[in-house]
Amino acid sequence: MEEAQLRGMLRRLLGEQLFAVLATVGERAPHLNIVSFVSADELATVLFATPRQTKKFTNLQARPEVSLFVDNRSNRPRDLEEVFGIEIFGEAGEAAGASAAHYRELYLAKYPELEGFLESPGTALMVVRVRRYDVVHRFQDVVVWEVPR
Repeated sequence: MEEAQLRGMLRRLLGEQLFAVLATVGERAPHLNIVSFVSADELATVLFATPRQTKKFTNLQARPEVSLFVDNRSNRPRDLEEVFGIEIFGEAGEAAGASAAHYRELYLAKYPELEGFLESPGTALMVVRVRRYDVVHRFQDVVVWEVPR
C-alpha cells in the first residue's frame, strides 16, 4: 500500500469510528478504557477527553506514553477478510495555549452531544502526539508465549 493510500485509509477509518481503546501505563499493569476520539493535524494528533478524577488521567500525568486501538470490525465472519485494526502510539498531554480552542472545536464537531462534558471544569481535553501507527488488515496467525515463572 502506497503512503497516499495508507493516509487516506487512516483518515477515513479514524473519521468513521467513534471509539478507541486507550491504554495507559499503570503502576502494575496497563490500564484500558474506551474513549471517544478525533484525529487531527493530518494524522499527527489524536484528541480525547477524560475526567481529571480518573485513574487514566492519573496514569497520564505520571507516564504520558499511550497506545490507542481502533478497528472497524462488525463482529461477523466476513471480518476475517475485511477488518482493519490500527494501533496508535504516542505521548499525551492536556490541550493548552492557542491550539486548545481549535482542538475543542474539532472535538465538538464530531461529538456535539458531549459539549456539557467537555466544558466541565473537571474534564481535560487530551492531545496525543502520534509517533507511530501500526495497521493490520485481515487477521493473522498469532502465537502467544507465556513467560515461565
